[in-house]
Amino acid sequence: PMFDAYIAGLRNSGWADNVDHVRIVYLTRLACEAIRNTNLISYASENEKWYAGMEEAIGRPMDDIVAHYRACRPFFVSCMEEAQQLANEVP
Repeated sequence: PMFDAYIAGLRNSGWADNVDHVRIVYLTRLACEAIRNTNLISYASENEKWYAGMEEAIGRPMDDIVAHYRACRPFFVSCMEEAQQLANEVP
């Protein structure tokens, strides 16, 4: 629904290009989030200030942060896979 709303907004503003091009960028950005999260958690595990800073910023203990990311990981992986598939199909 979020992607569809974004496309609707683009169309309302007069945009009429290939939706698949926008979808590739959208999915790639979401896939990059998985890499960012992995890097942040990895860095925090080696740096006490980052560890405490993440817990404070998110308002949860690191175990909860890691568990949430782990639960979201299949979604990010599916975004990567869909982006790769589209990139191979879209001219």
